[in-house]
Amino acid sequence: MLPDNEFSYVFQQFNQMVSRIGDLVLSTIKEQQLRNQAELRQLQLQIHPHFLLNTFNLVYTLAQRKETGAIQDIVIYLSEYFRYIFRSGKSLELFPKEQKLIEGYIRMAEVRYPDSIEVRYEYDPEISFVRVPPLLLHNFVENIVKYAVKQGQITHISLLGQYIDGIVTFMIMDDGAGMSEEEVKNLDKRMRNGNIDGEHIGFVNSLKRLRYFYGETADILISADVGMGTCVTIQFPYDLEVQDAAFDGE
Repeated sequence: MLPDNEFSYVFQQFNQMVSRIGDLVLSTIKEQQLRNQAELRQLQLQIHPHFLLNTFNLVYTLAQRKETGAIQDIVIYLSEYFRYIFRSGKSLELFPKEQKLIEGYIRMAEVRYPDSIEVRYEYDPEISFVRVPPLLLHNFVENIVKYAVKQGQITHISLLGQYIDGIVTFMIMDDGAGMSEEEVKNLDKRMRNGNIDGEHIGFVNSLKRLRYFYGETADILISADVGMGTCVTIQFPYDLEVQDAAFDGE
């Protein structure tokens, strides 16, 4: 049996060891959190090259036509776009801010493709209080304009938002050329494997960011038919009361 002084020493050393382990665990957790935050910020700031290229080409064309009013609208939209994605200290935004940016983008797309876009928005009232990662839906609207919209024919775009039993569901739909079953499977596989390429970076980033905030049950589903269009469904759990309380201190 150890004397009291030796027992006290062993006990003290054990406590110090536990404390050091605890500090190490906390340090590791903090490092991982910082890495996660850095990765999230990187994903947040990745801008589609085709988006900027097309926008600058459009501004150049409008300048040649001396359509100053349209140029002013586009510059205002770009200002709001970059302010939105570079906001410091905010990783989630109320959906109405996302919606405002989408509406601005559609107006810009209508300048490029006059009389070729018809859009419908339909949201449950609760959607106004839902927070989303910036550009979550905007990226998929960009894809529609890039791949589905054609000059001389009308493309219908629909954005729907539902809040049912603690689940948020967004659907972004178009009636463009669509995709084959094989193309949908390949895109879904790339998205879930995290294979980032220049063409599908938006899908990979969106799923990563969605699950970063709302867990592994959050998901993005893609469905399409050739000649019929494409539908992207975004779904994630959401407790309005808990989320509102979490942001009250901002």
